[in-house]
Amino acid sequence: MEQLKDISLRLKFLLKGDKVIWAVIAFLGLTSVLTVYSSSHALAMRYGASPEDFLLKHIILLMVAVGVVFIFHRLNFSKLSKLSVIFLVLSILLLLYTYMNGVTYNHATRWIRVPFIGITFQTSDFAKIALIMYVARTLSIMQSKEVSIHELLVPIFIVTVLIIPSDLSSALILQI
Repeated sequence: MEQLKDISLRLKFLLKGDKVIWAVIAFLGLTSVLTVYSSSHALAMRYGASPEDFLLKHIILLMVAVGVVFIFHRLNFSKLSKLSVIFLVLSILLLLYTYMNGVTYNHATRWIRVPFIGITFQTSDFAKIALIMYVARTLSIMQSKEVSIHELLVPIFIVTVLIIPSDLSSALILQI
């Protein structure tokens, strides 16, 4: 009984913050596992694989994603503010790389392949997160001191222009 109480206290400490957000993450993760498993039979038959292969890959990616969420949850937001500029520059470089050397699926060049792992990801998704972090940081700075509106609008314009050739819908969403 005492060990169970210890585990409960450790979990409360590690998962401090909004319990609803953690519940939503758990619910969406479980739902995604069930969805992938139920829809992978047809795809597995087409490629001669087993549905469990797709499920295992999804579970591994889900665990990595939850790990990333946990790491960012534990970071101090002031450190994230400093990282936002680095992430913005990195996203611009990744968007340029995607434009020149991206992987094409269904006549759209939106992805880059991660070396040695073999997975692909959309650089526009990373750019959206980086831009949101940068805009939040800039708006926070604008509250305390005089900052030019160009510091806010120019990065939005650059990221949007780089996303437009490959993913117009994402670029339009960023502009709204």
